[in-house]
Amino acid sequence: LRTVVRASAGSLRDAENLLEQLALTAGADATAHEARRLFGTTGSGRARELIKSLLVDRDLAAALRGLSGLHAAGVDMRQIHRELVNELRTLLLVRAGAADVLDISKDEVDETRQRAQTIELYGIRHALGQIAPLSVPSGSPPLPLEMAFTGIALAAAGPAPADTGMGAAAGETAAARAAEPAPRQPPRAPEPADAAPRRGAGPQQRSPRSEPQPPRQPAAPVPTAASRSANPEPLNLPPGEITFETIKDNWAQLVNGLRGVGSAGNLDAMLRSSSRPIALENGDTIVIGFQHNFHKEKIDDPKYRHLVEQRFAQLLGRHHHIRCEKVEQGESRGHLVRAARERGAQIAPGGDAQAMSRENDSPDAGR
Repeated sequence: LRTVVRASAGSLRDAENLLEQLALTAGADATAHEARRLFGTTGSGRARELIKSLLVDRDLAAALRGLSGLHAAGVDMRQIHRELVNELRTLLLVRAGAADVLDISKDEVDETRQRAQTIELYGIRHALGQIAPLSVPSGSPPLPLEMAFTGIALAAAGPAPADTGMGAAAGETAAARAAEPAPRQPPRAPEPADAAPRRGAGPQQRSPRSEPQPPRQPAAPVPTAASRSANPEPLNLPPGEITFETIKDNWAQLVNGLRGVGSAGNLDAMLRSSSRPIALENGDTIVIGFQHNFHKEKIDDPKYRHLVEQRFAQLLGRHHHIRCEKVEQGESRGHLVRAARERGAQIAPGGDAQAMSRENDSPDAGR
């Protein structure tokens, strides 16, 4: 059970799903060893094979094929992401001589130390830095992991050529041509010193075209609104841990940061119209309450939920998961509504939704 809890990363729903997987795979008398092997808390065979192909064999194609095969077999990419992070962290700590902080047996430490000796510490650290920050929701395609694998392989191969649009063979040909000496031009015969000047010729003047002209520099592109929205400035948050109060106080800025995001560029409108943050679970999951199913289902779509999580990570400086809940209009949790009820007010039909809308539109929302 401790292995299941560790693999679920604090999510009760994930813990229930993992426990069901363990029961179906290993039966009711499953052992801790089978749970560790299945969930990769100390490195599963699946994660080890992918890391071996990527960091030991330097075979990107094999790593991508292995990832594609797991996805085709129905393995959740979120679980593979966790296994990769756990395996790389274990390799990192063992390789750095800090295996005592890991909750694993001595045999597992010895086995991990043998694998870690074949990988440089810098390579482990770089791979972990590429994979750990990824947002891989349940049911997502393997594309985020494929991109990370490719980035790790490119970094291990060295710097890219200056002209990335030129193939390797073409680049080598151009370099060879540049190294060849230029053909020698026949020397021009000197004019006789006593040669008479041509009739009517005045003093020699240099043609303006013969003056070398400096190359014209292209004008710097003016940043557009779309380019500015692609890299928003992080919010000016107080130092310390991000709490639910931090999320609530900065909700208007977080929603505004989603302008232009999405296929129609209207994710901010979906959140602004009838949603509010209602909880922060386990310090890394923002729970958003929606009054309308249409808005909830839109944001809950893995494609759009990933975009919201990605933009929130840029604004907050760390990654948070997003979970969407349907909130009835009479159950709105806006602070203005709660304050009114505490003072004996009664909410008229439709008044709760109006109060919630006013909170979202108010410049002092969340303060």
